[in-house]
Amino acid sequence: MCGIVALYDKDKSGGQRWTKPGPREAAEEMLATLNRRGPDERHQAVLGNTLLGHTRLSIIDRDTGSQPILSETT
Repeated sequence: MCGIVALYDKDKSGGQRWTKPGPREAAEEMLATLNRRGPDERHQAVLGNTLLGHTRLSIIDRDTGSQPILSETT
């Protein structure tokens, strides 16, 4: 089981908004509310004008199953 959050910058500032503490802290607070869905890992990633975050419950492949899974071109 996992929890997923997303913040979208409709102003399309090229992800510059996500370097500021306010939005990152907001995403972290959102993830904290999902801790029960995945207490083992918590990560944030910026993809363009979107900040994605997830929590992970390590059931399968606890050592190398970290997510999100990214390709070499991402």
